[in-house]
Amino acid sequence: YNDGTASTGKIFQWSDLEGIQKADLKHGGKSGGQRLKYLRGSPDNEGEGDDNFRLRSSRLGDVFRSRPVYVGVPNLAWPDTGAFDYGEATRYSDFAAAQQSRTPMVYVGANDGALHGFHAETGNEVIRYFPGDLYEAGDKAGYHFLTDPDYAHQPYVDGTPVVSDAYIKTTSSGDSSWRTILVGTLGGGGTGLFALDISEPEIFNDDEDPDKPIVLWEFTQDNFEDLGYSYSRPTVALLKNRDKPGRWAAITGNGDAPEGLDGYLLILYLEGGINDWSNSELVCLLYTSPRPRDRG
Repeated sequence: YNDGTASTGKIFQWSDLEGIQKADLKHGGKSGGQRLKYLRGSPDNEGEGDDNFRLRSSRLGDVFRSRPVYVGVPNLAWPDTGAFDYGEATRYSDFAAAQQSRTPMVYVGANDGALHGFHAETGNEVIRYFPGDLYEAGDKAGYHFLTDPDYAHQPYVDGTPVVSDAYIKTTSSGDSSWRTILVGTLGGGGTGLFALDISEPEIFNDDEDPDKPIVLWEFTQDNFEDLGYSYSRPTVALLKNRDKPGRWAAITGNGDAPEGLDGYLLILYLEGGINDWSNSELVCLLYTSPRPRDRG
């Protein structure tokens, strides 16, 4: 899961939660630890017990607007020349050749609060990601509402993820390399986007390296107050900037924002949120709302 600040994400367990996360899961005087187990798929206290959580017909929540995305071996048309030539042994064709045995995966968002990644051949779940922007301690909101016996359906991770290969750093101190990046949106479930490094599904559950940089960043209204509900799919591209050429970015609109807010085209550098989004150079905002012409 992501706590909204950690660039590498954290394991979704009670001991790693903080502040608003624990307040959300303890809402209504329930056991936060038991509620967390429920969200992880445990049937304990489901329809019984002191906590009496909501009965589920399936551990997987409904998949509504989000469409599944298959990710196998790298097969994009990125060339080895021009702006894409990063030197000997670091070309896209080298990356694709080295990834021929990569575990095939299917990724999809669900309204149980998580993005899910399944092994495409066995159907086993390999990763489940709970975005940090969905925690909320208020009534009929946040992750706790999913356990409420009076739960009325509402969206959570409701957007279709986008997957692309890009040549970037995944840690502030690391070196650039070709990686496979998933950019997800919450759709109607919230105002946020997130980026995950899904290059190596084999290490997702490697307990010996809990700090592996799978989670790159989240981008929310805390970073840009005019961010709305993102129903469109971002585009990942290599930019031809004049000042800093060769930067990879996710490009998208600012979503379905409340009436009166301006429309923007957002250019989010894939490396931009690895530490935080405080540096204005890390995000470009292009104004798109029509302005009245000056007739004077």
